[in-house]
Amino acid sequence: MTTKDVPIGVKGKLKPCVAYWRDYIMASHFRLDVIESGYKYKLPFSGEAPPIYLKINRSSIENSHFVETAIADLICKKCIVETASIPYCCNLMKVAEGKKLRLVLDLRHPNMFLWKQNSNTRICTTLPHL
Repeated sequence: MTTKDVPIGVKGKLKPCVAYWRDYIMASHFRLDVIESGYKYKLPFSGEAPPIYLKINRSSIENSHFVETAIADLICKKCIVETASIPYCCNLMKVAEGKKLRLVLDLRHPNMFLWKQNSNTRICTTLPHL
């Protein structure tokens, strides 16, 4: 696989690398299924998050031109879609400032309703050495 085979943007970057995940990382069947099915994966929620509309983050207001450009770029890449209806849960976006600006989605609210499974990552690092 060459770098020209890997899609530009975030969407679809894992799927071309599924053999690496299967053969070298030895990912579980569940994780391989998530990678292969792509956007069809649904997060396991423990309950339904109530509707919420949060206040716009200050960094998004201060960098509004960047936010508008970044959102337009995501729409062009078909990573997101524009809708006329009000979303059920509207999450905050903030701008992370470093060497370059990055758009970050704040998922603190819906993350509270995710079903969390305890896992021991130490096992994953020692199994290949056995």
